[in-house]
Amino acid sequence: ILIDWWQKGLRDFELPNEIDSDPIQPLTSEAEFVLPKLTEMYSVTSAVLPLFKPNGLRKGSAVAMTDIRSYIDEYVRSNNLQSDSKKSQVQLDPIIADIVLTKGENNVTHLSWEELFKRILSKMQPVLCIEHAGQPPTYQKGKVEGIKLDIQLRASNKKVTLIENIETFGIDPKELAHTVQVGMACSATISPLPQKNKGVQIVIQGNQISYIADLLLSMYCIII
Repeated sequence: ILIDWWQKGLRDFELPNEIDSDPIQPLTSEAEFVLPKLTEMYSVTSAVLPLFKPNGLRKGSAVAMTDIRSYIDEYVRSNNLQSDSKKSQVQLDPIIADIVLTKGENNVTHLSWEELFKRILSKMQPVLCIEHAGQPPTYQKGKVEGIKLDIQLRASNKKVTLIENIETFGIDPKELAHTVQVGMACSATISPLPQKNKGVQIVIQGNQISYIADLLLSMYCIII
């Protein structure tokens, strides 16, 4: 989670007048909350399927990065593709060449291990594996997106705090919005993000960045 503490909206932070006399309620501890395990993986595409098919993988199979390296290493060694004169180089057979070479690279016969891995990975799709305690893992396209906190000016030059990307971390948007609403005596609303299937956005009255950061640490064990 990244917060630009030098952002003008944060540097100009002032407590709203309407809550000056109201004590801020202490943060509560959510002992039962357990962060889900998030693992960045890659799915097998049709472009790389010939390389991974011998390992029993199919198109759409989610593979951890360490396993991808192992499969590539196994393929190279079992087909005697490692250069004898230069161990850091891999000879390209027709299958690998068809996957990694681009137009105009017909004369390329060898690649380094790291370049080979990088090019194969670029032909795969990032997938996020989400594992909640006691539940089977679920998968979603894309990489981990950190919780986003932002300050914006709305009508009458009033500031609001925006919170996004909390569902991936197992946080209930309604619960978080209610906690901030009660703790800071301010309004809080929830609305779907414009992008389809991208979750919701919580809009909190005023600049509540500091309070929310403490809340994420104390209730959900998320360190900023």
